[in-house]
Amino acid sequence: MMRNLFIIGLILLLGSSCTKDDRITREVIAQYSKENIVFEPELEVCIVLPEVGCGGCIAGGVYFFQENKKKFARGQYKNKIVFTAIQSKKMLYRMLEVQSLDEYNSVVDWENKFLVDGDNAIYPLILHLKRGKIVKAEYQTPYSKDILGSLLLN
Repeated sequence: MMRNLFIIGLILLLGSSCTKDDRITREVIAQYSKENIVFEPELEVCIVLPEVGCGGCIAGGVYFFQENKKKFARGQYKNKIVFTAIQSKKMLYRMLEVQSLDEYNSVVDWENKFLVDGDNAIYPLILHLKRGKIVKAEYQTPYSKDILGSLLLN
């Protein structure tokens, strides 16, 4: 009897160890693999910012970019920002308060390949990478902790 309880407890523990974060990370890796998206080995953080979606979350992502522009400068390779679900380049530049994105380590994803399908597509996606591989993916939502605010960029 005690052995059966131990086995059931072990199964429950192992089954519950797959957290929501793990599921999100696996889904992002699977979709990016299908889209043949690869990252440079030096890249540590990639922020995928949709132009349309959750207003407050997008505004937070835009504010984060504006406050950390130097961390996304073209000459550095640790941080990248991807703008996706873009309706207009002119509106994007106006929203970001820039004349061009040429001086930034950024991608404008016109084909929406970086936009992950599902309910979370309206939120900024923060990818943590190691040697070009995604080790963690998390969304900045109204219900999540302040991921962007706690993000320390090199």
